[in-house]
Amino acid sequence: MLLKVAPRYPVATIALWPRFRTLPPHQTWSSSGGCWRSACPGEATVTALAWSSRFRVHHRVEDHYRDRRLLLAGDAAHVHSPTGGQGMNTGIQDGYTLGTAFAAGQLASYEASRRPVAQRVVALTDRMTRIATTHNRVARAGRNLALPLLGHVPAFRTKLATEIADLNYR
Repeated sequence: MLLKVAPRYPVATIALWPRFRTLPPHQTWSSSGGCWRSACPGEATVTALAWSSRFRVHHRVEDHYRDRRLLLAGDAAHVHSPTGGQGMNTGIQDGYTLGTAFAAGQLASYEASRRPVAQRVVALTDRMTRIATTHNRVARAGRNLALPLLGHVPAFRTKLATEIADLNYR
């Protein structure tokens, strides 16, 4: 369970893990029979809920980033899970590459250079999301055992940090 609370403001962001995804569409987080209480007993008290919604993860990359005078960049060109926090960096890089291609009069090169990057980012965030939210108990146990061990391997840490920071795509 992920719980972010802004201490000075009445704002909280809560992501409930897969076992709570089975709530009927009409049921809200606050009326779910206390499932949130079982996830973090004694750690939080909710006194009021001003707004709630369901979040569905989508992973998509547009087939083409250009159609005549229409050019796509950032979230208009690709959408993916927020896992890894790569969306903003990838969108900024799209904008920079598009601006450079426009200034050089080489718009044809824009899609060819940025679409493979988006496909790679979307594939990585999809894998990370699936690993983080797996329903399979054996897979969860394997993940919980393997990740702390892999965290001690410098090559793994460097590779993962480089991928997540978008440093491979310049």
